Amino acid sequence: MYSAARLIVWLALICLGEARECYNCTGDCVRFTDCKGSCFTRVRELGSDEIRSCIEETEETKCIAEIDGGEYYKTCYCNTERCNPATTPGHPGFLVLILITVTLLLRVR
Repeated sequence: MYSAARLIVWLALICLGEARECYNCTGDCVRFTDCKGSCFTRVRELGSDEIRSCIEETEETKCIAEIDGGEYYKTCYCNTERCNPATTPGHPGFLVLILITVTLLLRVR
């Protein structure tokens, strides 16, 4: 039993030390970077190139609506290998509806 517990701790430490690859670019690209935190994708509400990169901290896998400089953004965090690829942008009006809904849901909690 002691050996099994020690093995589990050892494997957990190995996993914590490994980096994952995240896309690291703006717009369409295939560049990667090693990341010890979370990968993310950020896109402006009214359409623009997506920004894909990495942060040093580990965030839970989620998407959030943000306001930065008066502009609405959607930022999604993920924690698996190359989990932040380019996505097909939807209709901007639909994104506005999603951002408003998410913002209202976050305020209710």
